[in-house]
Formats: sequence, C-alpha cells, structure tokens
Amino acid sequence: MTDKQNPEQYLLRVACGSHLERFLDALNDDEFHDKDRIKELYGTNRGPWLLNRLAEWCDNFTADDPWGESQQRIRYVNPIAPTIVQNIEQAEFRSAGQFREPVVEMEVCEIIWPDTPPLISPDPKFVKPAYYAEVLAMVEGGRHISLEGPPGTGKSTCIEQMAAERGIPLVHVGGEAGLRKRDMVGSPEIVNGTTKFMVAEYAAAAVFGWWVKVDEVNAAEADAIMLMNGNLAPPYIINIHGKQYPVHPDFRVFITYNHGYVGTKPLSQSLKDRFYPVKISFPSRTMLRRILVNRGVCEDAEVDDRILGQVLDFAEGMWEANQAGQLRYQISPRRLIDAVYLMSSGIMSDVKIALRRAVIDVIDYPIEHKTALQVLDRVIH
Repeated sequence: MTDKQNPEQYLLRVACGSHLERFLDALNDDEFHDKDRIKELYGTNRGPWLLNRLAEWCDNFTADDPWGESQQRIRYVNPIAPTIVQNIEQAEFRSAGQFREPVVEMEVCEIIWPDTPPLISPDPKFVKPAYYAEVLAMVEGGRHISLEGPPGTGKSTCIEQMAAERGIPLVHVGGEAGLRKRDMVGSPEIVNGTTKFMVAEYAAAAVFGWWVKVDEVNAAEADAIMLMNGNLAPPYIINIHGKQYPVHPDFRVFITYNHGYVGTKPLSQSLKDRFYPVKISFPSRTMLRRILVNRGVCEDAEVDDRILGQVLDFAEGMWEANQAGQLRYQISPRRLIDAVYLMSSGIMSDVKIALRRAVIDVIDYPIEHKTALQVLDRVIH
C-alpha cells in the first residue's frame, strides 16, 4: 500500500511463530483449502473472516468465496517485482519445449522494474462464453491467444476474468493510440538526477511470467508488432536496454482486435501464427439476454420481458444491417446496457427513445444514422 502524498510503501512485520505467520506462509502453496484447514492455520474460527478482509483490503491477494462451503484457492503475488533479474549471460533457455532454471547472480545496473500489477477480483456476474474452456485449455498448453470480434462482445472481459480465476497478474496494453516498441520495452528517464531505464510493464511481464492483453493490436506500429513477433518465438528472449533476458515460460500474450476499424492494418501472417485464433461474433439472442440480466440492468425493474424482447430485436436488426453492408457501425452490448438502464432506472419509459439516445445518437455519419433509425422503426412499432 502507498500513500498518494508519500510514495513510500508501508510494510508490516509479522511475529515469528504466530498464527498469522502460518496463515501467510500458506498463501504460497497454491492449494485448495477447506474451512477446517483455514481455521487450523489461523487458530480460530476467524480464518474465513480474515480471508474475506484480506481480499477486500489488498490488491495482491484473492480467495474464492471465503464464506462459501466449497474448497477455496488462496492466491497471492508479491507486489514488488524482483530486483535481481537474470540476463542472457546467466540463463539457460528452453529447448524442445523444456525450461531449465537459470542461475541468478546479482546484477548491478540502472534498470528500474515496475511493480506487480494488482490482481483482478473475480466478477460474480461474469457469463463465461462458449469459447472460454477452449481458450483456457490452450493457455494452459502454452499457447498465446488472439481474439477477433466486434466491440463490446466481452473479449477483454473474458481475458480479465481468466486471469482472476488463475490468480495471475495481467498487464493492459492499448494498441489503439499507435503503440510503439518503446511503449512495450521502456525508456530512459531522469530519477533524482541520475538516468535510469524504466522498464515497461510488457517487458517486465515477459521476464517475470505475467500475462499481457494488447487491445486493438492491428492499430499498433510495425516496430511493436516486430517486438512481439520476436519474443514469442525461439530463442524466447527480449532485449531490454542492451541486455537480452529469457522470456519466462509462464508468459502469455492475448491480443484483441476488430478487423476493418479505421486506422488499423492487416496483421502479418507471421504474427498470426504465434497465436491460437478465436473468432467472436455478435452474441446470440440467448447470450445477449443473459448479459443484460446478469449486469443487473433489469433488477427491480420497470423493464418487462416485452420491452427486453424489443431491445433484442433491435440489436439483431442492427447487426444484420452491418453484416449486409448497410451500416459500418457495429452494435455494442455496452450501448444496449445503457439503453435498458435508462428504462429500468425510470429516466425514460419509451423503449424507442431510450435506444435512440443510447445507441443511435453515437452514430456520426448522417446516412448511417438514418439507416439505424429505419431499423428501429422496422423492428419496434
């Protein structure tokens, strides 16, 4: 934890031999624990309570349903990245799919590594898509993943919740602003009058074995694409400030993109070959309904099934218009959630007005705006 006014970290020292020490030691075993085991570790019935509080207070600790009856996995990551990192001269690399632990020696250098990203909390309202198990199996098999599909279809959410489920730090990288190699590796900065090389989170993830999600990767610059292309293939190394480091075997990269966006370009086949491809289409009517309901927009609601059905009819009509080439705009579940919220919160009662304000008014091109209005009038009388 850090104070915003004072960037120093607060450290608490735990007494040796205490129940809390035993409890914290158990965080590193990555095992499932039932309630009896948790009580044994902590010494009292407060074990589940402590789990719940730690998950609430700390961003580097999570636990599955501390109050539930099932077994739980406790997950913890060190919030401070290691200060001793092996470079290529002190490491032995993977060969034929194997990785031998490097011999780590103290390295004197002016390189500053970023802190470990906070763990993501599991979202109880997350609806696992049909491809979730497939992607997870490929990730556990050592593959990197590409997800192509329209906006708002849950590509990023799927990756985030997978990282939350596995208790793995996830780095977010945005490619939409012209991502460059220096954004992914790092750059020199002046720190207290001395030049230091500040390592970017992507490069740190490659070295320490975190996961990385690169959104809108087809908008990234060529040097960023070449960097990924290089460190995801043998000999699995990444160059940081003139030194080559081995890529950790647990490192995984997820790229998301939407083909045909303005400002994007086709991805090279050599990069595509590094990833297991998953093509995502607009959610089915059943899945879209589940998304809307699970997001809470219909709870305590003034929105009945008839109105929700009209929203789904409109969504399908907009998607069909896009696929037929009548609209470049791709309908997003996010916009539909906003439309239903306008009605369920009592701000608007007319479904056509709510859809027009939340969805159609974001379309800038007059011809497409008119086409969307025609879809609305056709599906909702």
